[in-house]
Amino acid sequence: MSATETTTTTSEVHAGPHIPTLKGEPVFGFVTTTLLSMWIFMAVLFVMVFFVNRAVRLNRFGRLRLLFQELIRFMRSGFNSVLDNEEFARKNFFIIATVAIFIVFANIFGLTLEVIGAFVPGAIHYLRPITSDLSTTLVLALFTIGLAQFYHTRTKGTWLHFRGYLCNFTGPHIGAKIGNMLFGWLHIISELSRILSLSFRLFGNIFAGIILISVITFLSGEFLKFPILGPVPFFLYEIFVALFQGFIFTLLMLVYFKESQETHH
Repeated sequence: MSATETTTTTSEVHAGPHIPTLKGEPVFGFVTTTLLSMWIFMAVLFVMVFFVNRAVRLNRFGRLRLLFQELIRFMRSGFNSVLDNEEFARKNFFIIATVAIFIVFANIFGLTLEVIGAFVPGAIHYLRPITSDLSTTLVLALFTIGLAQFYHTRTKGTWLHFRGYLCNFTGPHIGAKIGNMLFGWLHIISELSRILSLSFRLFGNIFAGIILISVITFLSGEFLKFPILGPVPFFLYEIFVALFQGFIFTLLMLVYFKESQETHH
């Protein structure tokens, strides 16, 4: 087989939609597609925050300023209604809001990268949606559950809280004591399952969206006269998914934080 035939055969084998791996692919050195996308996203986010802050301080861009003020007011009201603890919601508003805004904007930014990839196919080898990397969503889940555990220790005390997991040998009789002990161990499994649930739910939905758009874009290029029109409905659907997954993650975070303020184990 000649070199030309080998090249042709290789290109035919690799022709098709781009299916990403579960984690970022290497670009150069230690930099992966996820890390490079994260740097770009953080730069864009910081620029947005700078201009919004400047608009508020200088009383410019009235509509933009009002939009973000309404957004903050809406989030405060929503956090208060779920947490049912106005003081706790006020003290931790910026932590919860930061995570919520990060996830929503990261999801939307990921869709923007997919649009770029549809026009510039080579870009998919350097960029990928941040939350389509399992490492990113796992870190977000660990942060959420870890912070909830920290709030538990502040409410109940460190020893009392972790004793409920490890050696809750309490109760009026031996059966109740053994049952409470086993129930505490089940709580450990429950916390681990929450980490997996939070991380895989966000990752799975965004990752599936990448594959869907990649396949539809490829098929549109093969069979449609105007291939750019093929992925448009799916992009619109993925915008809904991006917003909805950000809402679900934030809602579950609020529920876990609310549990941390309850005195019973």
